[in-house]
Amino acid sequence: MAAMMRTLLLACVASCGSASGPAFKPATLPDLVAAKPAEHPIVSHELLLVPGEHMIYEVHLHGITVGKIDLEVGETEVTSHFQTDSLAAAFANAHHDLSTVLDRASATTTIASESLVIGDETKHFDYDGKNGQTVHTALGLLRSWVATDAAPGFIIVQELGHQYRLAVKRPTVEDLQGTKTLRVDTSVNTKSPTTIQIWFATTPDHKPLKFEIVNDDFHVTANLIPT
Repeated sequence: MAAMMRTLLLACVASCGSASGPAFKPATLPDLVAAKPAEHPIVSHELLLVPGEHMIYEVHLHGITVGKIDLEVGETEVTSHFQTDSLAAAFANAHHDLSTVLDRASATTTIASESLVIGDETKHFDYDGKNGQTVHTALGLLRSWVATDAAPGFIIVQELGHQYRLAVKRPTVEDLQGTKTLRVDTSVNTKSPTTIQIWFATTPDHKPLKFEIVNDDFHVTANLIPT
């Protein structure tokens, strides 16, 4: 989901900031504020993450291409990698890696490891499934859940050392460049409200075709590259 959310925003800000030289620092994302409790968590009997899947997304910030997200799914593990392209890296080089070990029987995370590198600064985080999903398993839950009659709810997600609530609305049917999709609108209660839209294929695998993240300061999209 998914590249994406706080990670995608931070990586894109780092990659396309002002060309102010070595003193450039990526903008700090707004602090999370208390979320209004949603009525029901989104649960599923499975993580719809298909072993052997390999998806690559082209990432744009305000319409400018800044890099790619590469996601690979195995039987027991999902990995993703974001890297700025050569143009964005001329301002600030950034890359992000996330590895999630799956508990498919419980449709959750077992353990996960995440690292974010911006210029010379590296941050690393380790997670377990007791405190929420990773972006990978949250995406697997959404792919399993998405349907025209799916009930709204929320998912607790761990990202960049934070735990936050992703509020999810009922899916709607929408045409995406000639393809019928199920669009899911979500939100994260930051001080500057952030909305996240995801377009899923209507095929049984519900492959995520596009992500869009918008708040007062950012407009980020990630589009699946056809293979």
